[in-house]
Amino acid sequence: MPEKHQAPPAASPVFLAAVTSISVAPMATRPDVVPTTTGEKGLAVSLALELMRAVTVLGERAARLPAGPSHPGRNAGMSFTTVRDSSPFPPGIAARRFFTERFAEIAAAVAALGASDARAVAAAGMTATVAQRATAGFAARS
Repeated sequence: MPEKHQAPPAASPVFLAAVTSISVAPMATRPDVVPTTTGEKGLAVSLALELMRAVTVLGERAARLPAGPSHPGRNAGMSFTTVRDSSPFPPGIAARRFFTERFAEIAAAVAALGASDARAVAAAGMTATVAQRATAGFAARS
């Protein structure tokens, strides 16, 4: 029977850091398309900043884990991906719904890392806060 492939322990934090990082770009460009009077600019900027902090913690977590059996003695690390098209979503309910759903998915995935160390716990708290703030903040503007 062939041996089943197992992902290295760093795979989840590396993947989650990348997904979270990619989600920052459209949120960070959001203030360019929403009116100042809605309060959505401030919400978008603060959510983007909090996501960047979570990316930092997830990257730190990944850098402390082994890269895997094919790279003994080496630690993992986050790869930085630049989104080719980081243009903002058009203002409206669809963009708000997208961000609310995406942040909830990220928070659930980071929470699934468990309480393996202080960084995982911190990242789970940060992403849960972002998801809650996005849900409440965008609902108030719909």
